[in-house]
Amino acid sequence: MADPNRLGMVARLAATERLSCTDAAPCETIPKSTLSNHLKLLRSAGLIETTQAGREMINTLRRSDFDQRFPGLLEAVLANRPD
Repeated sequence: MADPNRLGMVARLAATERLSCTDAAPCETIPKSTLSNHLKLLRSAGLIETTQAGREMINTLRRSDFDQRFPGLLEAVLANRPD
């Protein structure tokens, strides 16, 4: 989450239950290849889970797992992120 784009993606996922890959993008100008790489890094870190729904890939924040392992950290990071 050190990268501003990944932090923005986590913040968008924290604000909603689930998002498609393109809806999870922190801005519209991010290239698809960069977006895919950020999502891959968040998945490998165990922060998000991606499932297929028809032709879409849907991302969800693994908030309960994250909160269980690091209580209060996600809220602290999101509350102190630069706008």
